[in-house]
Amino acid sequence: MNRLITCFCVVSLIFFFGFFFPAQVFSLAARVSPKRALIDWNYRGTEITVSGRAKANEEIIAKVSLTKENLILRKKKKVEGIWLNGENLVFSRAPLVYLIYYSNFDLDSLKEKDKRERLVGYSALSKAIEIRVLSELDSAKLNGEEKRLLFREFVALQTEKGLYAIRDSAFSTSTSDGIKRFSAKIFLPSQAPPGTYKIEVFGIIDAKIKENVELKFKLEKTGIVDFIEKTALQSPFEYAAISILVVISYGFIASLIFKRSSK
Repeated sequence: MNRLITCFCVVSLIFFFGFFFPAQVFSLAARVSPKRALIDWNYRGTEITVSGRAKANEEIIAKVSLTKENLILRKKKKVEGIWLNGENLVFSRAPLVYLIYYSNFDLDSLKEKDKRERLVGYSALSKAIEIRVLSELDSAKLNGEEKRLLFREFVALQTEKGLYAIRDSAFSTSTSDGIKRFSAKIFLPSQAPPGTYKIEVFGIIDAKIKENVELKFKLEKTGIVDFIEKTALQSPFEYAAISILVVISYGFIASLIFKRSSK
């Protein structure tokens, strides 16, 4: 009897809360595959897949980024038709990699507050990055027009390398029973540096970010590539000696081949 009463109470409570306080059946879910990739001597870039599920009326944004506190680049200047090295430019809080893939909607319609807080789009990114000239004595901030020009050149440079991109209609989707399943293939070029990448997946409803999921992807060096980098950083003299021996060996082998071919 007690069991019967307990079961009746549980069922009643479930019905009561389900009727008067309908809960969401699910929330945004996403995953990345693979979670790790290795850079070896024959590395040509890697492709990752971001997939998951969302509500039927949600649009999706995936942002892949790798950020360094300060990125230093050297500006080129042309003097009498010859390109020379100019000042060092410091880009603070500039992502080394910045890839945005989104589903079939107008990215510009996203609320400005969400763009600014989540750094979605080049306009929001330009406001977050600080650019200054680094000299031997001091560093100086640039005025607004100079910063806009340098930012455009910086984005163009990174885009040419494949490290910056914003791609629309990048997700394949299917919807059934109120659930949208999504998937996008994102390519990281060979120039993408090793590190732990942050992948943010946003669920958009009525031009607002309603949900988000944060994932991680690790790109690391291995084998001879890792050995060369570690030797160069930790034992520069050994690295120099090995480099000289390699050059001499190649020269010796090339001379032998040349002698044989000349006979």
